[in-house]
Amino acid sequence: MFAPGKYLVTVRNCGFQPGKDGKPPQFSVYFEDDCGEGMAWYSSLGFVEGKDFSMPAFDYACNQLKGLGWIAEDHNFAFEELADPATSPIFGKQAEIVVKPDTYDGVTRNKIKFINDPNAPRAGGERMDAGSAGTFAEKLREQLRRAGKNVPAASAPRPRPSAAVNPNSSPMGAPIPGLDDAPF
Repeated sequence: MFAPGKYLVTVRNCGFQPGKDGKPPQFSVYFEDDCGEGMAWYSSLGFVEGKDFSMPAFDYACNQLKGLGWIAEDHNFAFEELADPATSPIFGKQAEIVVKPDTYDGVTRNKIKFINDPNAPRAGGERMDAGSAGTFAEKLREQLRRAGKNVPAASAPRPRPSAAVNPNSSPMGAPIPGLDDAPF
């Protein structure tokens, strides 16, 4: 079981489990990291106990499966192809999972909340050059002034830290002890 955090994992098992005690069947994906530590993600794919169907729950499950490269629409919603690990297109896929605490019926457990493609581009995208960013920031300040905010004119840019930072010193310049200097 993983503690809260992000982990690079591989799909080691997947398939459908029959419903029990009036609960709907579930689809599960079992992930393992390089150390053999594992955790499963479960989804009813929109079928919710006591309700007929939940489109938001279905959309959430499909969004998570996209992190494994499986897009329901592209596969004509053929969820049955995920049922057998021997032939499943997600078996052996790598993913980044995000584990967070989840409380249900008064019990808190760590649960996989998100399944991400580890190769997907991260947020942020292309950056503006400094001149364009400055021009945009001035337009923003002008709009804020028009809205009645007391926004001063742009000040001189703050100096950037030197690129020649000693990795063995603290921000105050004192050396950071290494393992050889440890007092034990």
